[in-house]
Amino acid sequence: MLKYILLMGIVVAFPLNLLVLLVAAIMLYRRKMAWAALPPYVFIINAIILIVQFYFLF
Repeated sequence: MLKYILLMGIVVAFPLNLLVLLVAAIMLYRRKMAWAALPPYVFIINAIILIVQFYFLF
């Protein structure tokens, strides 16, 4: 059971992280959200985590 939970966490984490990063980028681009609501370091760390997930998943 634990191996399925870990596998689903790995498989679901990448697309969900990508979706959240894209939505945040679009909202920042369209000025629907300010950098004050989303600190730059959170956005950058999330992008780094996405790259690491991409490397290990593929």
